[in-house]
Amino acid sequence: MGPANSAVERSEDDVMQLDGKEIMVTIHKGLEGESLQIPVKPKMSFASIVQSLLLQMTADPTLSAILSAEGTKIESTEDLLENHWQGNSIFATLVLSVQKMALPQVVEELTMPESEFRGHRHVLSRYPKGITYKDVANYLFRNKVLLTPAQASGLFQQLLPKLVEGQMAGRNVCMRAQLIMALHTFCLEPYAIWEADDGQDECVWYGMTYAGYNLGNNGRFCVTGQKAVHFPSESRSANSKQKQDVSNLRGVLQARRENSQQQYLDALVPPVSYDFMALQR
Repeated sequence: MGPANSAVERSEDDVMQLDGKEIMVTIHKGLEGESLQIPVKPKMSFASIVQSLLLQMTADPTLSAILSAEGTKIESTEDLLENHWQGNSIFATLVLSVQKMALPQVVEELTMPESEFRGHRHVLSRYPKGITYKDVANYLFRNKVLLTPAQASGLFQQLLPKLVEGQMAGRNVCMRAQLIMALHTFCLEPYAIWEADDGQDECVWYGMTYAGYNLGNNGRFCVTGQKAVHFPSESRSANSKQKQDVSNLRGVLQARRENSQQQYLDALVPPVSYDFMALQR
């Protein structure tokens, strides 16, 4: 503990003494061992540091860089300098710029490891009977849980017996639909229908809008095992036109890359149906 604390103290003194002066920080490219040095000033913005690094690492404008040390992502100039002064190896990994990524690539990066999801599913399984859709939505939001259609379907079956009717504003939405809306808010596939029976003859699914854009049945599809009157099966959905990023998953991923410690789900656009929205931030 002693060396770590003294390193932090030295870094604070250095910041005061070297304010405005350049500090040469060594950055390793991936795990290949090749390294370079970039000049850093304590008051430089972290974004400008990353941009300077990119100019040395690559000429490809579609790429961005993620910095890490000791297995932890570096997200600020202060963190970068602290790791430098402590002598930790700092690595830069090139990744495709979010805005240049195809939507399936965005979804893949945002998908939670199954082991991590099982932990959240276990916590939710211990919720007592009497919860409402708000409890579910609040848990997923607080813990930054994004769901695949299969995960949403599994949670729906697990949580529905525990649910009671929740109070809401706007037109009446039944209890099944309330839970569907809560889970679908965090679904990585907005066009997927993973529980066709919304308790309201598929009207809640059909009426879903994202920032005023109505999905209707345009591009919508039922996942394997689900059948609906108004929506095609998964196999028939392959020829649908290019889907839009209606829930702003690119914005979510960009916010997470910039600072995964913050609540990056603030960037998420939630669905609304019949004036009902499950997520109230």
